[in-house]
Amino acid sequence: MTIGFRQRLLNGRRAMAHLIHVWHERNGWSHKVLPALAECLSLGKVHNSQISNLRNGKLSSPGPEVFLALAQANLLLYEGIDKVRDKLKKEHPELLKVLLDSGVPLTDDAQQPLSAGALFEIFLGLKPLPLCFDWFIEDHEAQLLSAALADQLCCKKTWRQCRDE
Repeated sequence: MTIGFRQRLLNGRRAMAHLIHVWHERNGWSHKVLPALAECLSLGKVHNSQISNLRNGKLSSPGPEVFLALAQANLLLYEGIDKVRDKLKKEHPELLKVLLDSGVPLTDDAQQPLSAGALFEIFLGLKPLPLCFDWFIEDHEAQLLSAALADQLCCKKTWRQCRDE
C-alpha cells in the first residue's frame, strides 16, 4: 500500500520532531544552543522559534537555510569544536561551556554526520530516521508495552493493590 504525500509529509515532520527532540535531550540543550552556534560562526540562519517549532512538529515548511545551518552545526560537532574553540572562548564562553559539556552530533547508521540533504529527506518523509533514533511506539505496540511494564512494576498485581509501594 502506497501512502499519500500528505501522510508522508506528516510522518516526516513527526520524525524530524523526534530527531530534534532526542538530539537536544541527549545533549541537555535548550532550543537556543543551535541558533547561537549557527549565528556566531555564520553557519546559516536558524531562529529559536524554528528550533522550538521543529522540535514540536509545528514547522511545516522551513527554508533550505534551516537544514543547511543544522547540518553545518552538526558537522562541526562531528569534527570536534577545536577549530573554533578560540573564537568561542573569546566571544561566546557560555556557548563553549555548553558544547564542551555535551556536543553529540546526529549520525546515520554508518556513524557519519547527517547532512542537510539527509535532514531534508527525513523532514519530507522520504528517508527513515537512523536506527538509533527510531524509538517510535505505534498505537498497537503501546498497549502491549504498557501492560508489560505494569506487570513488571507491580509484580503482576493490579495498580490499586501496589500503588502505595
